[in-house]
Amino acid sequence: WIRVGDLAPLLTLPRLQRLYARGGGIRLDALAHDGLRSLTLETGGLPADTVRAVAAGRGAALEHLELWFGSRHYGADAALADVAPLLHSRAYPALRRLGLRNAELADELAEQIVSAPIAAQLTALDLSLGVLGDAGALALARGADRLAGLEVLDVSEGYVGEAGLAALREAFGPRLRAGRQRRPHQDERYVSVGE
Repeated sequence: WIRVGDLAPLLTLPRLQRLYARGGGIRLDALAHDGLRSLTLETGGLPADTVRAVAAGRGAALEHLELWFGSRHYGADAALADVAPLLHSRAYPALRRLGLRNAELADELAEQIVSAPIAAQLTALDLSLGVLGDAGALALARGADRLAGLEVLDVSEGYVGEAGLAALREAFGPRLRAGRQRRPHQDERYVSVGE
């Protein structure tokens, strides 16, 4: 229930290297900071405008980027089209650890990542806490050669079934973190953090 607000003033700090914001109402009109090495936006409802600002931003030093999308019931209104520019961007050349967590569009993200240029530069990919199911898991497994540099693939707290888990284990072996997988409630899948 923490209302974070606009993070833009913090990005004027020239020596800022790490920014971790947790709560609701996270706003960011633009991301442009050549010294920032790590950015985490942890929320139960990340607005599409903020996702677009990150996707269209730039950061020569950014190594770690983690976005928690959240639930549409709490303001998470980003679509795949809002995230896709990030996956195809050359504006984050140092990015190695990408977390697209707690996402209702986890399956779509998984399918997009394996065909995007960013796949080749990642050493860690975190799709945990969202609604990733067998469709996304199988897409990741089929695209494992594009993710050959991964040291860690985290799909914990998702909805991946036995077929998807088997395919991921075969494709990624000990690099896979599958943690606890949940079962849908009345055929509905929910992100782990919504409020």
